[in-house]
Formats: sequence, structure tokens, C-alpha cells
Amino acid sequence: MAKTVNLPEFVELKQVIEKRDELRFGIAASELFEVVQNSNLKPEKKLIIYDLISKLSNCHEQERPKYLKKIGKCIK
Repeated sequence: MAKTVNLPEFVELKQVIEKRDELRFGIAASELFEVVQNSNLKPEKKLIIYDLISKLSNCHEQERPKYLKKIGKCIK
């Protein structure tokens, strides 16, 4: 069974994407970026997550769940 990511900022971003709330999306993505930046993850992993957040922010709405899933795998 897959482990669920319980990081509040990640969960909120997931909910924002599911609800297609464009106004909240940018704020939620920024909050997740800040949490990752202040985390104790390895620098290499942080860079991968930063890249994925950037791609998530710039991709078409339909591709967002794909990048969110990749970010979740990196955070676990």
C-alpha cells in the first residue's frame, strides 16, 4: 500500500488542484516551495522538487496531477 503524504502544504495544493481553484493555486504552490526550502531534505532532492514545482506552475491544468504525484514521491 502506498504511503500518503501528510504535509499540510502538499495536501492543500492537492485540494486546490482537485477543485481547480486558480486563485489559490499560486499561493499554495509558493507555500509548498517555502516548506521544502526550509526542510531538512537533501539538497539534491530539494532541487528535484523545485524543478517539479516550477513545471507544475507552468504546465496546463490537466497535467498538474502528474507533477503533483511526482512531488509526492520525492517528499515521501
